[in-house]
Amino acid sequence: MRTETTERLLIGLILAAIGVAVAGGVVVVSAVSVLLIPVPFALLGGAGLALLTLHEPKWALLLTFATMPFERMTALFPAEGTSTQTFLNTLTVTKVMLVVIIPIWLLRILVLKDGSVFRKTFSTPSPSVALIFVFYTTLSLVNAVSIGGYLKNQSTIVSNVVLFLVVLNVFDDKRWVLRAMSVLFFAYVIVGLMGVYEVVTETHVLELMGHTMPEEAFVLYGGAFRPAGPSGDPDYFATSILFGLMLTLAVWRFVKSRLLWAVLLVLVAVFMFDIFSTGSRGAMLGLLVGMAAFWWFVEMPYKMPAAALAIVGALAGFALYSTLVSGRTAGRYAGGETTSLEYRLGWQRQSFGMIEANPIFGVGIGNSLANQHRFFDPRPPRKPENTANTYVQLAAEAGIPSVLLYIGFFILVLLFLIKVITRADDPEIRHLATSLFAALAAFFVFAATAHALYNELTWSLLALGVSLGQGARERGTGSVHA
Repeated sequence: MRTETTERLLIGLILAAIGVAVAGGVVVVSAVSVLLIPVPFALLGGAGLALLTLHEPKWALLLTFATMPFERMTALFPAEGTSTQTFLNTLTVTKVMLVVIIPIWLLRILVLKDGSVFRKTFSTPSPSVALIFVFYTTLSLVNAVSIGGYLKNQSTIVSNVVLFLVVLNVFDDKRWVLRAMSVLFFAYVIVGLMGVYEVVTETHVLELMGHTMPEEAFVLYGGAFRPAGPSGDPDYFATSILFGLMLTLAVWRFVKSRLLWAVLLVLVAVFMFDIFSTGSRGAMLGLLVGMAAFWWFVEMPYKMPAAALAIVGALAGFALYSTLVSGRTAGRYAGGETTSLEYRLGWQRQSFGMIEANPIFGVGIGNSLANQHRFFDPRPPRKPENTANTYVQLAAEAGIPSVLLYIGFFILVLLFLIKVITRADDPEIRHLATSLFAALAAFFVFAATAHALYNELTWSLLALGVSLGQGARERGTGSVHA
């Protein structure tokens, strides 16, 4: 009798999978004019992804990871203007794939009655804090004046936390964490080369695809070109490339060929070139923190000489870039441009005004732009713009408790990774944890210079870090405790 029930549930699950796939296919089909994908192939791809998720969600999620670094390049409905984005404008291939994968994975868990999901989710405190964070930000609706802005941004927060929980449960051991990081690394090789192409041709790849770029002030400085890559913004592109750099250092340990080591060294140079060329001071600060964290924990011979060579090489590369490519962009790091700093201080002062007026629930997630006119500051342009600080804008939109929850969640994951690094017996696990810690520490610093709360890849890396530690503890590879 139980077998018959299971079979019926599986049939229902398959039908649900096909239904979700068709729904996802319809979304893709509606953007055929942009992506040039024939209708049958879109439907077939959605159904295939659904069935792959049903059979083996790990591989389906790996495919999704391969699309994450390409960000706005995979947008199904590119916005005609950067200030007129709606929910549909933020819809990417990655999001559509997750819409297919997540419900089917949940149904699969119900059919198989997999009780390990509950245990994995709540065996460490960080997932619980993430769920509390989602609940609390939801309460900011009470003060929202733009319901559309609230729904668009709050749905992104919810989907990112759900993504965190799914990745945490699906990639449940070192082997799959390494595969996920390797897939991201290969994707970033392409993205990194895009940055070089943009600098050489002074052409943004998104413009070639018909996307609208931000205003000139964000992509140019004193006539100097700043690459923006698939992110569409130089600062976000720089921190995205920073992830690529740390992922390169992650796979380095698993490469045995000297020829491949040389290739990895070239890729490190490519990523550094991209970061330098963006002129992003926040990303540069994140780079310094991330590299310092990596060097502190990494296990390798001749650490001091290697660090000295790395510093000399980076300074030499920076000097060559300033001389041969763009001294103006490089001048941003030396304080040659302060206008954007004045703007940022003005936007932050407006956000502090919102915090003072609504310290508990904020003005509503996604509602800071709609409220800036109420808190005048003479420094920034009159056009509303996101606060260049994740923590300040979150506090303004969802209250001070929300930012404390977010920072607490982030710190819990970082502390857990430190425990993995210092207590796990497996040196490969320690190395992967070191790379993840360095990447997340760099982002944690960068987030104080830009509004980066909704970055899918960050939430995925946070999940990989927790999963790596949980896998080490469950398999007895070290005395790792949450």
